[in-house]
Amino acid sequence: MKVLVTGSAGLVGTAVVSEFRDSGHTVVEYDLLNGLDVLEVDSLRASMRGCDAILHAAALLGRPGETAEQI
Repeated sequence: MKVLVTGSAGLVGTAVVSEFRDSGHTVVEYDLLNGLDVLEVDSLRASMRGCDAILHAAALLGRPGETAEQI
């Protein structure tokens, strides 16, 4: 199975990527740290092509003192 993981470089994402790979699946990593923003629809759509599943683990954690509206 080919799986797209958003937030693949984060705490949850790295664990999920490892589990999928250890189980023999192909993983497409998608993370802002790698210059891939889930808000860039065309790029995300292109990365999803050929995937059987998507696991969404991307999140904006914010900075200390930011309100939910600012994040």
